[in-house]
Amino acid sequence: MSGIAEKTSSSDKQQNGAVETKTSAKDDIPNGTTNLHNEDAAVNGISKRDVHSNGDTKQQNGHVTEKLKPDDADKRSFLQRHAFIITLIAYHMISGLMYAVRGQYRYQFFHGLHADELKKYNISRECGAVLEPEVQRIEDKISAETANWSLYGTYIRTPMTIIACFVIGMKSDQIGRRFLFLLPFVTSIADCGSIGMSTASYALVSDTHGRKRQGQDSHPENTKEKNPEPPGQSSASDEIDLDMSREKSRSFKLVLLHIVPYLAGSIVSFVEGYIIAYLGFFWSLIIVIGFKSFFFIFAIVFVTETGQQKKAIEFTGPLKTIGRAFKDPVRRVPLLLVNLALLFSVLASVEEREIIHTYEMSPPFCLRSIQLGWLSAESRLKGVVAIPLMWVWRRLSLYESTIAGIGIASYTAGALLLATVRETWVFYANYAITIPGSLASSMAKAITSRLIGRSALASTFAVMMAAEELFMFVGGTASNYLYQYTLNVLPTASFYLSAGSFAVATVLY
Repeated sequence: MSGIAEKTSSSDKQQNGAVETKTSAKDDIPNGTTNLHNEDAAVNGISKRDVHSNGDTKQQNGHVTEKLKPDDADKRSFLQRHAFIITLIAYHMISGLMYAVRGQYRYQFFHGLHADELKKYNISRECGAVLEPEVQRIEDKISAETANWSLYGTYIRTPMTIIACFVIGMKSDQIGRRFLFLLPFVTSIADCGSIGMSTASYALVSDTHGRKRQGQDSHPENTKEKNPEPPGQSSASDEIDLDMSREKSRSFKLVLLHIVPYLAGSIVSFVEGYIIAYLGFFWSLIIVIGFKSFFFIFAIVFVTETGQQKKAIEFTGPLKTIGRAFKDPVRRVPLLLVNLALLFSVLASVEEREIIHTYEMSPPFCLRSIQLGWLSAESRLKGVVAIPLMWVWRRLSLYESTIAGIGIASYTAGALLLATVRETWVFYANYAITIPGSLASSMAKAITSRLIGRSALASTFAVMMAAEELFMFVGGTASNYLYQYTLNVLPTASFYLSAGSFAVATVLY
């Protein structure tokens, strides 16, 4: 590690035309991850730099070396600077209603197909009572068919989503973020819209945390002219050039991007049950289409580039950057561990989520639109507590991987509770227990994107989300089949499977 730091430090000294002392090994991060309380630490052997982010001056080696140029200031209007997060929040708000309509309509559709069979039996008891064997078989058939058609939707959606993630992620690193943000409105019909918008948002936030160097401004075109490099080649220090004095701030922003849209979605979740109950499925879907059209027009008008993106020279350049990161022995281990943990947590989440709504609507619970809306709102509102919890973890100087591990452990406890206790109150308790888990995904994205570098930000997030989609497909398929085949014996078998996957992810973190 110290050898890598000395080599990079020597390179920096040649650029600045000054003689500096060698960077000591203690200034390096040996495991490739970042300690939250060490703001100016280097990453993967990159020598530390003290770069002030107040927009006025840059300081290196204790001396003010350069006054930032006026062109470095962000001249965009307030709406242009924040249009992407406003659109993302609004999109998630209305998408919650769409998902509720789709899931509930599917169950009610199959329930209607078997209505004549149910009418043959005089069912006067309240839901939750022991059903006659014939009626129980019909109810189990309805639940199985609902789960099966949910699986068919996954078969169609997953390949399209993975391809879209790879292509638009790499293209965004080459030409800009606006393209990546607007395209998902077109692809949202295939359910990969929110993924593309999230990828663009993560990249936009990270673009603004680049490290400014002496003699360079924030515009990639000027940087390319002053420091030309052969196509497809870049040094490690050039790839990993996030402003380390602002990394804590970037991690927090990634958390906000993950949580705030779902918090806003809770506003609609509280009333989505009433909307569906009083307007019906058709008019609820018309409302969704109308609002999405309005948000698309807003995004076209106001979403702009930051002017601080570090663009890739060629289309496949970002994949080469990611490949170099995994070939680096220092970065390989943390990258593999963190991303395997993330994928197992995604696998577990889908194993639970794929069947929980069908499980809630089936006997003995028989929850309907209004109760499901309350549960959906609670699942999103837990972010209100997760944000101050993030502040507490930072005050305790916990590693990002530790924060993620604690969060996934809470998911393990919640899944075990669902599996072992068949009571309605468990659904509400589960969301309260799993509050720390809201931070885990953002921590993994912060660590991974930092280790790979700014020239492949969108591609990094896109590859991560494409891999998540693949594991979601595996988890959803396994959970659906397990639920159908164990419905008569152990309806909570999928929750036990989810708890096991969460436990593996906890150990990896």
